Amino acid sequence: MSILFFQDGAEAHGRSPAPPEGYSWTLWRPGLTRVWPVPDAPLRYLVWWLLHQARLFGNRDYAVFVISHGAQAVHRSAVFPRWLRSPFMAARDLQIGDTWTAPEHRGRGLATLALQGITHQMAAPARRFWYLVERDNEASVRAVRRAGFTLTGEGARQPRFGISALGAYRLHSRAGT
Repeated sequence: MSILFFQDGAEAHGRSPAPPEGYSWTLWRPGLTRVWPVPDAPLRYLVWWLLHQARLFGNRDYAVFVISHGAQAVHRSAVFPRWLRSPFMAARDLQIGDTWTAPEHRGRGLATLALQGITHQMAAPARRFWYLVERDNEASVRAVRRAGFTLTGEGARQPRFGISALGAYRLHSRAGT
């Protein structure tokens, strides 16, 4: 499976995103008792909370950008520091992933809003933001481009020691080469 690697454009940091009418957003951060960014979050969020608590991420900036419509969470995008699966990142970099939007709220620019909100809220000196997406995920590619990210290259997720769960994303070719 071919993975496209995008990096943020500097212009994205200056935008303070405003949600569409009826929507609100928050940047959730984990704590000792704050494990789940939203009540119905998948079990993998427990794993990421454990990685954060065990300090296995490259920095302490693990977070989740949550967009709500009324009281219902309708979008989430996780923010991951460098770790075992992202050897292409620098120590201060962040990867935005595990992006999900409720089907009835798709097509409203929520993923783009999340990408812009994350880069605005979490910008720091010498920090790059990464977004990895499967080549055939056209909606996600459109959203990341609208948010000001540019294609860096292409790669794949490769198993480590023959074990898929320990796999890492590898950048195989740079854009324009």
